[in-house]
Amino acid sequence: MGEGQLGDGQISVRLREMLEYIEEQVRRGDAAGIDFSEVEEMLAAARVMIDTGELDDAAELLNTCIQKASQRSSEFDRLMMGIRKAEKSIKEAHDSGRDVVQACTHLRLAREHLERGEYIMGMESAKLASEAAMKKAHAEIAWGSGLSETSVE
Repeated sequence: MGEGQLGDGQISVRLREMLEYIEEQVRRGDAAGIDFSEVEEMLAAARVMIDTGELDDAAELLNTCIQKASQRSSEFDRLMMGIRKAEKSIKEAHDSGRDVVQACTHLRLAREHLERGEYIMGMESAKLASEAAMKKAHAEIAWGSGLSETSVE
């Protein structure tokens, strides 16, 4: 073993420390409502790899866990922001007298996607909810009404 190189025992200790750190981050995310089930399965596999001496594979899998956990956390945060934006848009639309049925349907779908851990699909539904809430009804002249305006979607 050359200078600056770590032995298997030292690498194993460092990998276990990394594993424990990632597990703690996942526990915190779980407590916040983030679905890390896939990452948790990968962490369990990494623990087995460390225990059986497959250190290179364990290191690679732990790096993948870090990337996946970061991605899931970011997707969750973006979805939560999208839901809050949609809720605000729907409230403003409702308060101004606009129809919000379609927007509420999209918002409900966004929340369902959130519960199932489908964050990308949830972001799309939240975006559609905001767009539907912000859609302005256009004025149209009603035939035979003496030029009175009616609101039409």
